[in-house]
Amino acid sequence: MGIKVGHVGPGFGFFLIGLWHLINHIKLHSLHPNSYRSLPWFPTSKIRYLELFLIMGGSFLSISMEHLMVDTNGLTLRASDTPP
Repeated sequence: MGIKVGHVGPGFGFFLIGLWHLINHIKLHSLHPNSYRSLPWFPTSKIRYLELFLIMGGSFLSISMEHLMVDTNGLTLRASDTPP
């Protein structure tokens, strides 16, 4: 099933991205209630594709943490389906 960090870490990241979407949708709806249209992502002012990079990175980390485990000494990686 994986380790707890593999679920909590990326899950918290996706929670923050969801909160970012909720805040932006509320802001858009309050500014233009009659012409409100939902957007799939919200570009930031500095790095246009930051949100998309965070989603891709979080997905990659989540998959990596599920399939790899770190030994107690922290130096070696092994597949999660092999016995310790």
